[in-house]
Amino acid sequence: MGTCHVHSSSPLFAETGGAIGLAGCTVRSGPAPIGVQRITPALPFYLWGRHFTGPSPWPHITRAIRVRGPRHAAVAYLGEDAPTLLPLRAGDLLVVNASRAAVRAHVTSPIALAYYVEAGVRVLSSPNLHANVIATSRGAVIGSANASHSSTIADEAVVITDDPEVVAGVRKFIDGIEEITEVDQVFLDNATRKAHRFVRTCAR
Repeated sequence: MGTCHVHSSSPLFAETGGAIGLAGCTVRSGPAPIGVQRITPALPFYLWGRHFTGPSPWPHITRAIRVRGPRHAAVAYLGEDAPTLLPLRAGDLLVVNASRAAVRAHVTSPIALAYYVEAGVRVLSSPNLHANVIATSRGAVIGSANASHSSTIADEAVVITDDPEVVAGVRKFIDGIEEITEVDQVFLDNATRKAHRFVRTCAR
């Protein structure tokens, strides 16, 4: 049976006291890198110290962000199926590239934007955003995957970690994004109107 590694600085290590089991697992001593404990793998992978996944990371990302507390996400492009891949809720923050160019190119969907806004997610648009990062109360996701169907069939890769410094860094990055515009109903109406106008022009 394989094992997963939990660093002594991680929230999981603190929760187990470095010695007790969690979710039916036991923490075992034995050969391991300094500062690492080994546990049997009945734990959700996102509670491990660090985890790399690819080339199809979205099932892992979706599971990793299903935690309590606010989630902050900066995901450059959203397809219509983004709410399924990236299940955010009221109180969460989402920064996305919802520029006119992104909407016209159909890489950011007004339908997905409207879903998040109606769900109570604070949505902001930044035309320069090209990063894909997420911070939760438990960890962070950093990688190449946009929240779209095309991303689910492409070769993508992400790192999921509970390193407190990385989580704080991701939050600081998201909070520091400049040139942002609040995505509200007026923004959505304009985006939808411009997208329809562009489609009609191209069809002539």
